[in-house]
Amino acid sequence: MVALALERFDKLDILVNNAATIVYKGVVEMTLEEWERILAVNLTGVFLHSREAVRAMIPNKSGTIVNTGSYACFFGFPAIAAYCASKGGLSQLTRVLAVENIQHGIRVNAVGGRRRDELAQEVQGTESVRLRQGAGFHEGVTELAQENP
Repeated sequence: MVALALERFDKLDILVNNAATIVYKGVVEMTLEEWERILAVNLTGVFLHSREAVRAMIPNKSGTIVNTGSYACFFGFPAIAAYCASKGGLSQLTRVLAVENIQHGIRVNAVGGRRRDELAQEVQGTESVRLRQGAGFHEGVTELAQENP
C-alpha cells in the first residue's frame, strides 16, 4: 500500500490505520485461529503498515500516522479478550512509534474509536501521543492532520 502511494504521489504525508475485527467469545470458547486473526488485523497490520510508512517518511523529515484506538485498551470487557489485548498493544505500539520517530519529524497518535459506553453496550447485547477519546474519529484525524509538528 505504501509502495503504491509512493508510486502515485512520490511521497507519503499521512497514514491512517483504521482496520479492525472483533469476535464475541469468551476466552474459553475462543479458538487460537480466532485469537491470531484478531491480533493479525488489529495489531500486526498496524505494525507492518507503520513500519513501511516510517521508512518512506524519514527522508522527508515529516509525516503523520494516526491509529484507531479504543477504550478497550483501558478496560477489560467480557467476550472480547483478543480485541482488548490488540487495542492495548496498539496503544503501546503508538507510543513507541511516537518516541522513536519524533526526531524525524514524524508524529504518531491514536484517536479513540467508539465511546466506552457504546462498546460496553454492544458487548452486553503523546507529548506526541494522545488518545483522543473525546473526539469523534473523523474530527480527531482531521485535527491531527492539520497540526503543525
